[in-house]
Amino acid sequence: MGPAAHRGGAHRFPGRAPFRARAPAVRASLRVPRAVVARGARRMDAAACLHPQPAAETPAPAPRLDPAAPAPLAEVPQASPVEPGAPPFEPDRPPGGAGASPHGPVRRARTAGPLAGRGRAGHPLCGNARYSAETDRPLVRPPVLTHTTTRVLEPGDLGAALAILESEPVSNAFVTARVQAAGLDPWRLGGEMWGWYDEGRLRSLCYAGANLVPICATPDAVRAFADRARRTGRRCSSLVGPAGPTAHLWRLLEPSWGPARDVRRHQPLMVTDQPAAHVEPDPLVRRVRKDEMDVIMPACVAMFTEEVGVSPMSGDGGLLYQARVAELVGAGRSFARIEDGEVVFKAEIGAATPQACQVQGVWVAPEHRGRGLSETGMAAVLRYALADIAPVVSLYVNDYNAPARAAYRRVGFREVGAFMSVLF
Repeated sequence: MGPAAHRGGAHRFPGRAPFRARAPAVRASLRVPRAVVARGARRMDAAACLHPQPAAETPAPAPRLDPAAPAPLAEVPQASPVEPGAPPFEPDRPPGGAGASPHGPVRRARTAGPLAGRGRAGHPLCGNARYSAETDRPLVRPPVLTHTTTRVLEPGDLGAALAILESEPVSNAFVTARVQAAGLDPWRLGGEMWGWYDEGRLRSLCYAGANLVPICATPDAVRAFADRARRTGRRCSSLVGPAGPTAHLWRLLEPSWGPARDVRRHQPLMVTDQPAAHVEPDPLVRRVRKDEMDVIMPACVAMFTEEVGVSPMSGDGGLLYQARVAELVGAGRSFARIEDGEVVFKAEIGAATPQACQVQGVWVAPEHRGRGLSETGMAAVLRYALADIAPVVSLYVNDYNAPARAAYRRVGFREVGAFMSVLF
């Protein structure tokens, strides 16, 4: 078909005139006879005599709008009053009492056409829907907002997250130290920080990195964190945290994440804020120098393997673990007694905040055990920590390690709670 066919030229239906040729006849058939128009005008005049209307006022000129002024708000259309003799609306609910709408009765319009008489089920798409009084479209109800939610925190949430972390400075020292140093950016933090909100306020946290750590977690928050952890899958090497929330979290995750390699359900959390009163600090325990990495590293690997049950040198060849040890040495938080190039005793302060610090990695060489070196060594570390790092020193220990617990008590530590660890 050429261009002329679209402009009223040759028509593709033979025997039928083009539309342009038929247009005058079509327009003539649509004209209203003058007599009909005249009769309608006379009826309108008679109605005006029976029901006179006030004279229309000349509309005032529209004010000129200032381009810089804000746009006016659109007026909300009001429902037109029901005229006498008009069919009444049917309320969906009684005008008062139980079940009444706080905004008055919700009414349904009687619509004409195919939807007339079909009530709530009349709309072909919405089934039992409600309709407004002005249109046959269904009323769109706002979604029901839940009171709780869980999401990954962002850098803008740092203040609220720190407020929760600092509410329990001893228990949260490990995560608080990381957040204070790296913020909430997952790349710098080494994992995500999940937040649980109740009534719009941040109430609980969960650090999801190499460890999964519930923080100030209520039972509802633990359930929400478990749901999120199941959806993302296990990416951590351990669950660790306060015994109650961690045990609850593990009960929820065990069917999908288990079995664990080891579960340590009760690890006493011990603290002190005073130097040892009855134990003399070992004068040979000192900070490890940066040029002694080759000396301290074998002792750190031996401690980790003995404590956790796997070597930190597996996987990436120990690159991450070596970087962590170097970080502690560089920060002046690695302490040891070194004799003839061999480590006899060692310990680190793994986490430090202005409120509290946490001792980790306490180890005595097997051939030197039983000589009380753990007590005098810990007394020396405690002296450094209280003087230079934080006013409160904490640690947690396996409940089955009775000798270590007794040694810490003699140095001045006391039990204030319990942690739990699940190792994969």
